[in-house]
Amino acid sequence: MNPEEAPVSQVPPVAPVTPTGQLPVAVPTSEIQPEISPTPEKPKSKRKIFMIIGAILTLLILGAVGIFTFSVIQKPAEDQRVVEPTNTPEATMEDETGDWNTYNGGGLFTVSIPKNWHVWSYGRGVSKSYYQINSFPENQQEDGRGSVIAFDIQDLDYTEGKSLEEKRQALEQTGKDFPDFAYSSISVQKLDGQDALVYERTIENQPSNNYSKEVWTVVGDTKYIISWGVGGKSSQEVEEIKNRDMEIFDQILSTFEFSNASAASSPVPAPKFEITEDWLKYEDNGAGFSVKYPDYYQLNDEATQKGSKASFLNCSGPYCGAGFTITLYDDYSGGSRREWLAEKFDLSTYELTYEEIGVDGVNALVVNADDSGSNGMTYVVIPGGGSQIFLLTKTSGGESNDFLNQILSTFEFTD
Repeated sequence: MNPEEAPVSQVPPVAPVTPTGQLPVAVPTSEIQPEISPTPEKPKSKRKIFMIIGAILTLLILGAVGIFTFSVIQKPAEDQRVVEPTNTPEATMEDETGDWNTYNGGGLFTVSIPKNWHVWSYGRGVSKSYYQINSFPENQQEDGRGSVIAFDIQDLDYTEGKSLEEKRQALEQTGKDFPDFAYSSISVQKLDGQDALVYERTIENQPSNNYSKEVWTVVGDTKYIISWGVGGKSSQEVEEIKNRDMEIFDQILSTFEFSNASAASSPVPAPKFEITEDWLKYEDNGAGFSVKYPDYYQLNDEATQKGSKASFLNCSGPYCGAGFTITLYDDYSGGSRREWLAEKFDLSTYELTYEEIGVDGVNALVVNADDSGSNGMTYVVIPGGGSQIFLLTKTSGGESNDFLNQILSTFEFTD
């Protein structure tokens, strides 16, 4: 390096040469220090400033990272504290269903529904009762997005299926015939203590995506179908609505109660008649019943079998003719009484009418089977508890139904 290029601080002081060639006079260092001392101090001052600024920035960054980390760690705990109470079933039921509205389905059922849902009731129609609630108002039905819950109460013969097993077979067959519409699950659950089929399916890539879930059961001679449908413009939207309303649907089911006049509900009143003192009493402790009949009737000894069957003839004329018969069966499974009767007799060619009548505290099913001739029959199906059925039969050529009601008003269980 040339001396000319060296930094000032590295060039030694040079004494001026005198004209006389004398040695130069020493120049005190204190005299040249003011020229060279400021130069090295400048870079040290800048580095110190940069170091201070860097330290401040580092502290700021570390502080921001610490605050962010603390907030992330704390957030799940805060969410958990907010969500946890709503996951308690007892709290949910008390807080949400306690002030819901109660609907009485024509004396057939009662159910509680959220106040902020919209009622679309189309009336009875050809079913026994129909009641519908929606998560959206009626003027938005064209949109097709939201939840619909319907309570469809029907006569046993109105739609397909008369028992849980028959309905299950029909659902499975539908899945085989139309795979795109197959149900993803079919199970048996309880609805107000009654066995019910529960099945669901999701349909995608149709004109509208939808999800459906149905609860299906039969009590006596009445069919109950509770369906929940979800519609949306996309699969994702359907899933979001489904997750939103699933708990509400389950809560609605938990408030459902049967109240219809059937074998599983409160009995209908029995007809009241004055029975004259000359009526006779037949009692069969082996079969577990007793019944009264007029004195012009007599027991048909040939047809009567103690412990299982009692037959009575009408002997009011010169000859004894058709009367009525009470037969004990022990093969009742507790399901539909209509279905049980159809398995015993071929009624396919008859015009059938049904009614309920109270008999010694239970509901009996009265079935009038008429045809174009004179071979009509009346059947009275009386549940006797457990697997027992007392079946009273009478031909249409005998006494009137008013007389039959008089007989039934004297029927008593003796067990």
